[in-house]
Amino acid sequence: FGRGTHGEWMVSSYEERLVSAWPHPVHEAAEVPNAVAVYRRALARVPNGSATIAVIGFATNIAALLRSPPDQVSPLDGLALVAAKVKTIIWQGGLYDAAKRKASGHRATPNWGCGGCCGYRVDGCSGELAYSLGVMPSNVAQVFSDVGSSIRHSLGSSGCKASGPCHEAYLIQDHQRVADHGSWDPLVILAAVRGAAAAGCELSDFGYTNVVESNGLNTWVPPSAQESSRPKNSSRLRLKEGPEAAAAGRIIEGLVCGRPDETDKRW
Repeated sequence: FGRGTHGEWMVSSYEERLVSAWPHPVHEAAEVPNAVAVYRRALARVPNGSATIAVIGFATNIAALLRSPPDQVSPLDGLALVAAKVKTIIWQGGLYDAAKRKASGHRATPNWGCGGCCGYRVDGCSGELAYSLGVMPSNVAQVFSDVGSSIRHSLGSSGCKASGPCHEAYLIQDHQRVADHGSWDPLVILAAVRGAAAAGCELSDFGYTNVVESNGLNTWVPPSAQESSRPKNSSRLRLKEGPEAAAAGRIIEGLVCGRPDETDKRW
């Protein structure tokens, strides 16, 4: 996942088990293209203004995409390619509710603090989010999420058809605990694919600006307090009132636990 503060590789609790237990065609990083190449190829192939990107980790790959030069895939540089192809970016990380910010002591969340809270080295990552938000083309709608902890899903036997690598990773990471998992990244991916409503959420705080420092601390600035030059094409996910959040948790549970039929269009 990255380097620790002493230069050692940080390995998750489930990586070795997944590599040894499940079939896969890739064994070394050199066997696959890097993230920028994948982004540029994928964006070049889709119609203008059609792509939605879910950012569920550090912002290094997005920053590298935005800095990328023209190449044989596209004559556009990264900024122009994103402006042409991307409709929405949904970000997992940060704090937007005043009560959450106060409760956290205004600390950076793990994604936006580059894992510094968890023993990762931040060099090469610190400041990449601030850069990405600062140069993002203004026509790209940016949606921010800090609600994943409020939508829970289970991995219990009643909900899981069969084990798979995603299901097993959750179980290993949480020491075989089957209930009450947070849904931070899955929620953002669900909202990116199916929309905010399917994720038990709605878009709110339109026109706010997310001002992020190099260390990942963010301030959610209302429109009245912004400088006129700041981009305002942003909003955040907010939980809906009622049963929608529980329903979103059940959807995530089914996606993590199940082996969907390729003909089932719901997947």
